Amino acid sequence: MSRFASLNITFGNNLSLSAVNVIEALESVGWQINANNKVVYLPLNDDEMFNWTSSELPKEALFNLIEEKESKYETVGLEMYWNDLNVGMHLLEVETNKFCFTLNINRMYVDKENDIMDFNWYANKIIPCFKQFHICEYSFIYEF
Repeated sequence: MSRFASLNITFGNNLSLSAVNVIEALESVGWQINANNKVVYLPLNDDEMFNWTSSELPKEALFNLIEEKESKYETVGLEMYWNDLNVGMHLLEVETNKFCFTLNINRMYVDKENDIMDFNWYANKIIPCFKQFHICEYSFIYEF
């Protein structure tokens, strides 16, 4: 049975914040964009099909692609992993200053048998890295 879990964050509107800023902040605390030397991302002109693509894309090329997607108001999507744990998430830039972190790759649990996710683990690994940005709102969503 599939469960949906996410952390949604809205940053202050007075910031000029891009997905690149968010990715760099996440990287500074231990999140990585590479898994097995590949990057998983939403390609340019994806047209909301969420056709995730995996390739050996250099970081500079990835950031250029993200900036181009933002200039065309396309959804930016990137898979990220925590250090060496193989625990990951999909970062989605929903709209300017609104990000959704879908917690869907080898989730952390307080009690896996009873399907109780460890939201505190995610909060500690994500929210503090944005202390230089103004978080207006955040919420965890967990749907059965």
